[in-house]
Amino acid sequence: MQLCGFLFFSCLEVSIVFSQEKQFRYDDFFTDGALRINLVRTGNYHSSTIRIHSMFKETYWSGCKTKTIEPYDYGNYKIYVYDSSSNQLIFTRSWSSLFSEYIFTEKGRTEPKSFEEVVRIPFPRKTIKIIFFYRKNDIPIWLKQDSAYINPKHLVLDAPLVPHDMDVQKIIHAGKPENVMDIVIVADGYKPGEKQKFIQDAKRVIQYLLHCKPYKEFRKFISAWTVFIPMSVSDSMLCSFNTLGIDRYLMTERVFLLHDYISQIPYDFIILLINTDVYGGGGIYNFYATCPSDNPYTNFLVIHETGHSIAGLADEYWTSEVSVKNFYNLNYEPWEPNITTLVSFEKKWSSMVKPKTPIPTPAVATWEKEIGVFEGGGYSEKGIYRPSYDCSMKSPIYDNFCKVCQEAIKKVIRFYIN
Repeated sequence: MQLCGFLFFSCLEVSIVFSQEKQFRYDDFFTDGALRINLVRTGNYHSSTIRIHSMFKETYWSGCKTKTIEPYDYGNYKIYVYDSSSNQLIFTRSWSSLFSEYIFTEKGRTEPKSFEEVVRIPFPRKTIKIIFFYRKNDIPIWLKQDSAYINPKHLVLDAPLVPHDMDVQKIIHAGKPENVMDIVIVADGYKPGEKQKFIQDAKRVIQYLLHCKPYKEFRKFISAWTVFIPMSVSDSMLCSFNTLGIDRYLMTERVFLLHDYISQIPYDFIILLINTDVYGGGGIYNFYATCPSDNPYTNFLVIHETGHSIAGLADEYWTSEVSVKNFYNLNYEPWEPNITTLVSFEKKWSSMVKPKTPIPTPAVATWEKEIGVFEGGGYSEKGIYRPSYDCSMKSPIYDNFCKVCQEAIKKVIRFYIN
């Protein structure tokens, strides 16, 4: 692709401190639609680079038009978008990806590999400057990696690949995309004659989410779409088990193609629904979530994996096999809202802990119903703490988010609704 209309600059690694920006009118800087930027991130634990692979103009920007600066500091990667003439900060977005997990695997420590990532912004009205930031490995400090100037008047944009036999339906209508949170459920592994099965599966799965606390409080503000792409005998599925060497980890590296499929509808969050009864799934913050259609634990899996992808929640277990090693640095406070190393606990849920609750909190019946600081979480038995005795981010129990996880989910939903 010929990437006309932007300049790309490499920058030194420097830590950044951001200040609150003044308010502005959305229409002064953005027009209709969204600019999708396809990125390729390449490297290993020791070093990485990013490059813009391609860009597309999508029909809808579904995010809230009165709130474009994120109020939370989640994810492993982030962009800051500035109006180039005034240097006004007009947009931020953060996310994580498979690359941020790969580098903590045995191979990822030394072997370089490339991963696809997608970041979307409202379509700019005039020239913008994008600054790319990342957190280096297990140190949750933002570093500047690259920057680009993009002039929308001079862009040469690719057209997304849309299958001719794709079927799109809106199964829940809550309002205009910019006023609600839009979730898209994408079929994977369904054959041409299984469209109705997929629609019924998708309706069941979205109800699992909407009947779970705290989503049930916001049911009137959540829309849902389905995208059915039939899989013929010669086609391969997007997702596969054994991602990063873990049998139950069900993910896709074909991120560009996934976003091509959903490019004609408004969406804030993605659920890939896989036509299987095998236990598995996955979820990465502001990336996507996956779950099986017909497993006895599908109701739990969809809320657990979207806990990752929507709210950036960490896993609170430590006994199950995982692909990553030493994922959290105990000398720093992790960015995820539901775990702590007690390095900067005052920035987490300390205000929700009652004065008489001991810190750390013993995992005994006395404190079973209380918000506390229970040791064990984030794949580590020692040194990382979770907010509650049990939670849907710890154990395979449906509708059991602790109050801390519920508040984290609420914070994200409120950002997307108007």
